[in-house]
Amino acid sequence: MKVLIIPYNYPTINNSQKAIFIADQVSMLREQGNDVTVLGAIPKTASEAIKSRCFRFGRLSEEKDVVSFPAIRGMDRLNNTLQLAIGKKLFQQFLLHNPKPNLVHVHNASCGALALWIKKNYDIPFVVTEHSSLKWKKLCEKSLILYKESKANIAVSNAFGMHLSLKYKQIFHYVPNVVDINFFKKADSGRITGACKTFVSIGNLTVNKNHQLAIRSVKSLLEKGYEVKLFIGGAGPEEQQLKKLIKSLNLQKDVFLLGQLSRLQIKDLLNRSDYFLLPSKKETFGVVLIEAMAAGLPVLALKNGGSESIVTPEVGLLAENEQFFIEKISLLLKMDFQKNAIFEYVYSKFSQCAVMKTLLKIYKI
Repeated sequence: MKVLIIPYNYPTINNSQKAIFIADQVSMLREQGNDVTVLGAIPKTASEAIKSRCFRFGRLSEEKDVVSFPAIRGMDRLNNTLQLAIGKKLFQQFLLHNPKPNLVHVHNASCGALALWIKKNYDIPFVVTEHSSLKWKKLCEKSLILYKESKANIAVSNAFGMHLSLKYKQIFHYVPNVVDINFFKKADSGRITGACKTFVSIGNLTVNKNHQLAIRSVKSLLEKGYEVKLFIGGAGPEEQQLKKLIKSLNLQKDVFLLGQLSRLQIKDLLNRSDYFLLPSKKETFGVVLIEAMAAGLPVLALKNGGSESIVTPEVGLLAENEQFFIEKISLLLKMDFQKNAIFEYVYSKFSQCAVMKTLLKIYKI
C-alpha cells in the first residue's frame, strides 16, 4: 500500500524526540512492506527556534518532503494559509516523480486542510489520527468538517476516543501510538539497586505536565523516612518555578532537573531508575509511560484521559487526584512488580506488531 503521512510535527536533526511516535509509526509501516512518504509543512515560531537553537527553515528532517516554515504565534489564519500553500506545492512536486498514494493519513486535524484538498482534487481518501490535548476543550468547526470527510477517525486512547465521539458525533477508533519497545528494553545488568530508590519523570516543564506533584510526592516519601531520588527530564517555561519549589522544600540533594534529553539519554535514564511518575493533568496518550514500562519500570500516573488506557494493576497504579497520587507513591514502593511481566504487557499492547494489526483494519474500512 502506498501511504502518504501528513504530520503536525516531526523529529528533526535538532530535536529527535519531537512527535517521535509518528516517526515510529512510519518505520512500522515501512517495515511491513508499505511504501510510505511523509510530507507536509511544519510551522516553526521564533520561540521554538530559540528553544531548539536552530534558526534555519526548510528541510531539517531525514524525510525530504517535510519542511519547516516561519510562523507567527497568534496569527493562525496566516500560518494555516502558508502551511496549506506549501503543502500543495510539496504534493504537486511529489506527483511529478511518484504515483498517487492509495491513502493519506493525517496526524492531527490542525494540518488536515491539505488532506481535504488532496481528496477534492485527486480523489484520494484519508484517515485522521487525533493527538491534540486541545480537543479535550471546546468543539472546533474546522475539525468537524475534517472528521466528517475522512474515511475513518482515530483516537490514541479509549477515553479520548469516547470524548471525541460524543463531542463531534463521529465514530473514533482506538489505535494507540506505536512505541519502539525493543529500543527501551533493558537487560538486568544495568539497573541501579540498593536502599535508595530512583524515581524518574519525563516531559516538558509546563503547568500541564505538573512536575510539582512529582516533587511534592517525593518530599512526602522523604518525610516518611524513605531514601529516594527524583530525576526530571525536560525543558520548558516552568523551570524556574520548579527550581524555587525544590529549594523551598530543601530538596536540592534529592530532586534533579536534567534539562532536555535525547532519546538515547532517556533510555539510559530509564534503565538506571526504579519507578516512573506521570503526574500530567491531561494526556491523550502517554508515550513516556510505554517507554518506561518497556524498560521494566512500574509506574504511577494521575488519571488524565490517556493513562487509563495504558496502566493496569499488573504494571502500576492510577491516582484519581493529586492527593491520592501523593498517598499512592508509598504504596508503589511496597508492591512487588515483575519487570518481565511489565515488558510482556507493553509488547502485547503497544509493539509494532500489535498496533499494525489494528491500524491495517482501519486502513481497509
